[in-house]
Amino acid sequence: MAERIALSLKPDFASGRWAWSLMGECFGSTGTVRAQGREDAVLCALAAAYPALRTRVPAYVVVSLPPTARLWSFVVEVEVHFSGVSLVPCTDADAPLRAAAMRAFHPAQPVVAPPTGSLTVATDGSATRGRIGWGWLAEDGRHGHGTETPSVRQCARRRHPVLAELRAISEAISALPQHHLVIRTDCRAAVSLVEEWAVGGHRLPDGYVATHHTAVAPGGLLWMQEQVRKEAPRVDIGWVRGHAGDPLNEGADSLAKLARRAAEGTWGFTAADVPQRAREIADAFTTAHQTTQSADAA
Repeated sequence: MAERIALSLKPDFASGRWAWSLMGECFGSTGTVRAQGREDAVLCALAAAYPALRTRVPAYVVVSLPPTARLWSFVVEVEVHFSGVSLVPCTDADAPLRAAAMRAFHPAQPVVAPPTGSLTVATDGSATRGRIGWGWLAEDGRHGHGTETPSVRQCARRRHPVLAELRAISEAISALPQHHLVIRTDCRAAVSLVEEWAVGGHRLPDGYVATHHTAVAPGGLLWMQEQVRKEAPRVDIGWVRGHAGDPLNEGADSLAKLARRAAEGTWGFTAADVPQRAREIADAFTTAHQTTQSADAA
């Protein structure tokens, strides 16, 4: 019976090299290759690993690529060139192998204390006219917000809303390192991406240019992808209906709009006014959240 072996890739766009990791139940191999893109990196990694893979054939090499990837048109040629090796798409059952392949990129870390307590956090994004804003609000009143004008070479404008949502999620994860986070967002697309990243998936939003240098900088999609994989054990993400009266969600929405509109100057106040206004928003909506929780418990 053919062994399933997961292939995971990690790009370093500054050097043009890709780290690769192949992990199966009875097989493991890692290395780096120079490649022009993810599909090219798959082939280069297979070429580098094939001397070791030949001892395990027949083998299915599991890769995470979109159904529209050109490489799927050449699987027969791949099988001819790498005898005994077949490229196949990953499935939910491959998640443990994918996770093992991702762990190979990170050296063993010292044992640290587990996160303390569970904290519910709402996140939200706002986007219009080429500018995005994001905000997050925790049930204990802690909060954050930010704004940015993404380069059109980095991300198509139609995908700005998803980018803003993901920035909010990422900022909350970074700002609250000592807690297990119950993150709630009203963006299903962001929930789906984070859930896939947590188990080693590579999918990015349509319209995002992963080869742009900002992709691997803090706040870039590939940077956030790695962050989610590392922090996955302490993050529980789920969807909540937006604008349906959930105080934390409404507060996160207000913080995202505050950040964006302050930068645009459309609300008639300056950046210096933002911290105080953000604190007022956070206090009002966390108080409403606590009141709702007390009423539900009564």
